[in-house]
Amino acid sequence: MRKILLLLTLALVSLCNVNAQTPQWQIGTCSILSSNLYGPMYSVAGANATNRYATIYPVAQLGGIMPGSTITSVFFRRVTASGSMAGTPNFKIYFLEIDDNLFPGGALTWSTATASAVLVYDDNPAAAVGSTAG
Repeated sequence: MRKILLLLTLALVSLCNVNAQTPQWQIGTCSILSSNLYGPMYSVAGANATNRYATIYPVAQLGGIMPGSTITSVFFRRVTASGSMAGTPNFKIYFLEIDDNLFPGGALTWSTATASAVLVYDDNPAAAVGSTAG
């Protein structure tokens, strides 16, 4: 009886085909005009090699992304065809979902921009960037 039940269970499980895919959205395009001196990362060797960028995507650019959706990956294009990333940069990515009517007007300070944001990445990205374009 156990063998029959096991075979029946295996047969039913083998009939189940689950195809789970998550939707993908592209926000903007990656330009081939670039430099390691500008965003999103200042990747040169040196004691004062730091910078900060706040990139704000208005709802019109977010297409079908619904409020509360989970973002599982972000892509920044590497232009140079070879070579390792210079220096030992630390790269942080913060996410903040906010009603555009609530975003503060005027000058934006770093403390204001990150106060209620969630830090989702904080690491040296050299290994993830690799040494080839793309």
